[in-house]
Amino acid sequence: MMTAQPAGDFFLDYIVEDQRYGELSPFLTDAHSLTGLDDARAAYGFTGAGQTVAVIDSGIAYDHDALGGGLGVSYRVVGGWDFTGENDADPYDDAPGGAHGTHVAGIIGSDDSTNQGVAPGVDLVALRVFDDTGAGYFSWVENALQWVHDNRNSFENPITTVNLSIGTPGWNSDSIPGWAMLEDEFAQLEADGIFIAVAAGNSFTDYNTTGLSYPAVSPYVVAVASVDDDGAMSYFSQRDVGVIAAPGRGITSTIPDYVGDQNGLNDDFGSMSGTSMATPYVAGSSVLLREALQLVGTANITQDMIYQIMVDTADDIYDPATTATYKRLNMQAALDSIVPADEYGDDVLGAYNLGTLSGSQNIAGMLTTLSDADYFTFTAGQTGTVTFSSSLTTVTGSVGVTLQHVGGASSSSGSLSFAVVSGQTYSVAISSPGELGSYTLAAAFSTSPPTRPGSVTLSGTSSSEITITWSDSAGEDGYRVHVYGVGNLATLAAGTTTYTATGLNTNQAYWFSIEAYNGGGSSYSAWTSGATLLGRPDAPGGVTVATASSSQLDLSWNDSGGEDGYRVYRWTGSGSQMVAALSANTTSYSATGLDAAKTHWFTVGAYNGAGSNFSAWTSGTTSANADPPTMPTNVNLSALSSSRIQITWGDAAREDGYRIYHWGSGGTQLIGTAVAGSTSFVATNLQAGANHWFTIEAHNSAGSAYTSWQSASTPSVVPTSAGPLSLTPASSSQIDLSWNDADWEDGYWVYRWNGSGSEMVASLAAGVTQYSATGLNAEQTHWFTVGAYNSVGATFTAWTGVATPAAAMGMSLSAGPKTQTAVAWTAEVSAPRAVDSYAVPTATPESESSLRRTDAVDTAMSSTESLSDENGLSELSRSIARHRLGSAQPLSEMVFGSEELNWPGAELIGATSLLGPHSIELQWIEKV
Repeated sequence: MMTAQPAGDFFLDYIVEDQRYGELSPFLTDAHSLTGLDDARAAYGFTGAGQTVAVIDSGIAYDHDALGGGLGVSYRVVGGWDFTGENDADPYDDAPGGAHGTHVAGIIGSDDSTNQGVAPGVDLVALRVFDDTGAGYFSWVENALQWVHDNRNSFENPITTVNLSIGTPGWNSDSIPGWAMLEDEFAQLEADGIFIAVAAGNSFTDYNTTGLSYPAVSPYVVAVASVDDDGAMSYFSQRDVGVIAAPGRGITSTIPDYVGDQNGLNDDFGSMSGTSMATPYVAGSSVLLREALQLVGTANITQDMIYQIMVDTADDIYDPATTATYKRLNMQAALDSIVPADEYGDDVLGAYNLGTLSGSQNIAGMLTTLSDADYFTFTAGQTGTVTFSSSLTTVTGSVGVTLQHVGGASSSSGSLSFAVVSGQTYSVAISSPGELGSYTLAAAFSTSPPTRPGSVTLSGTSSSEITITWSDSAGEDGYRVHVYGVGNLATLAAGTTTYTATGLNTNQAYWFSIEAYNGGGSSYSAWTSGATLLGRPDAPGGVTVATASSSQLDLSWNDSGGEDGYRVYRWTGSGSQMVAALSANTTSYSATGLDAAKTHWFTVGAYNGAGSNFSAWTSGTTSANADPPTMPTNVNLSALSSSRIQITWGDAAREDGYRIYHWGSGGTQLIGTAVAGSTSFVATNLQAGANHWFTIEAHNSAGSAYTSWQSASTPSVVPTSAGPLSLTPASSSQIDLSWNDADWEDGYWVYRWNGSGSEMVASLAAGVTQYSATGLNAEQTHWFTVGAYNSVGATFTAWTGVATPAAAMGMSLSAGPKTQTAVAWTAEVSAPRAVDSYAVPTATPESESSLRRTDAVDTAMSSTESLSDENGLSELSRSIARHRLGSAQPLSEMVFGSEELNWPGAELIGATSLLGPHSIELQWIEKV
């Protein structure tokens, strides 16, 4: 128990004579045995799920494994508040004065298999009214009680119980003290229907007479005394008329790791004694009793209702110290008094007799234990079908049940039907293993056939489907769909009024009848007819393509049936082209005017008003030409560069292709080929400044035809410049390059300056005029040149540079002149700023030297600061600037230099970065 002084201050004070953290005894299981809770839980399975208990104490070590391992809606400890000086939403049971609240919480709801609390399924709220030293104030308790009222319905499960293991050691009376300050809040919570368990006090040996501590003496709460594991009143426990006694001495429960074995694992248990330990036992018990009352349908449950059940079912214990008799909690008897006795038999021999059953009958009952099953027997009044249906209503909602025809089938769907014969006796059972609750068992008896299905209509919905609809029968167990000449097509559930028959023949009439059936017989609709729609014809089959000549192929196929005609398509190389539209029943076609010695692909489509279906693509090859091709005409040669000449000619006839020959120092050489229909070719890798001769051969299987030799000279010049080069930043890591197309080029090279030299980043084909450089550093100037090249040489554009924008801060950077500003920036901040330091070390490629440093600390400066080296920078220099801002706002703009450098320029090598909330850093190199 936590005790308090009349002045309002109180502190942690509980019996520690039995406290030990090594070999622990007794366990909570011993307490559960004393109260009969073990047997009651095995029978009923109550866990407290669906409710929340508010623990007003030193907080809860909510990271304990047995208490859910965390704080919040997804844990067992769903919330709380720290009303001490910390005054926050973290009600952790802190050292050094803690552990008491955690121990109390475990007695209520620990889910540890060895030390299981009274209600292991309940949720907890931690309200901390003792600080780290164990001190507290009644004002904090008052605030906590008001918080419970305000938040009683704020969680998934309502707050139904408050545990107050506190008391004042200086009070032992049967009336409240004049300084009591919690009565209004207690009255409000009692009116809310919340059960308030309060420790009776541990100071009996100080008074040796009846009486209670405050606030246990309040008329609005339930005072709890402590008994030993033998059931006798504990020597320290204060006591008076009306208390409920529960196990409170040597109780093993959860404790924080810092008072346990301190091994970093939140799995510690310890033993404590006091009415502080008995109180949570009663609080947890009230949760289970409320759960049982809800199960049997009790509404408006109050603290008095639960307390009276505890009193009425309690064990009487005689106390020789006061010669009085007190009430000790008996959970077995309390729960037995709420859950009604089983009304129906538990086996076939004890089955409840429903008499003769011939119509409908409803039976209300309850599965009173986790293993309960109710049996019923009846005599069939007539031959037919009986249907039983039921569901089980528990505290948490409705669940399914198992229905069994004893000696026959069973069903877990909540509905069971079976045939019966008049005059014979049958038995059924209802059960739901692991559940208990109320049920209504409905029995329905049917013997007459259902009414006849009417208003049957049929509608063809496709070439292979007909949809049937009808009006619902009365009393049917289901339907069967019959097709004339076929038989039963489908069996459907009761209440069904539509069905689609599939897999039917196209454009054909069918007759249907609908049968409604139950245990008493069947009724049939009249036969009704309907037809499927006209369907698309089948795809033509057996397609063959036979060679007829060098320009003709003959196609044939099987007749599809149901078609209005056929369409023949040929593949042109880039798409399909219809070459013939034929009448119905046509099964052949001759394709003429084709190229010789070539493979040609065809597909044949059969169509009608419903659509088309096509055959697979099928190929055939024309025979070779009988005559050689004609000679190419109009040969023209044009030099493109120092190593390339373009050749054009007029297309020959009957050619299968072309061969291009070159005459040079090595004689005649075949330098390339072209497909039939081609009229141009580019000769490459030619010698610059030389005369080159060419002839074109058109060929087919019958022979060849050559043009006369034609010549052209390659120039001995380098390409013209592709400039001007344009650079456009596309992102913080990409720059897009563009340039003009040069003359006489074989291609282009793109180079970038890497800080110590140039490197080629791309080699592009002739005629290309743009390139995107990616993977670049943000806020850094990048320099590029583009060279147009051929076999004579290359011509490069001027080096051109541009800066990539900031990656995250939206800054822009550009190079400056070699002797002007080394670094400058502008920051949009309103507060004064101070410069910690600037450092500019200059260096040659061989060594570093000449470090110059300026300092200005806590000096208010303008919104722009700059640092210049008036003597100019050496060939290779590095500069670092650090700037501390007086505001946490980010920089909105940054400028590196102000004018463009001559080639090769400057390059940022260190991205702009925040060194902290108020500082930046840049690094770059500059090449003169």
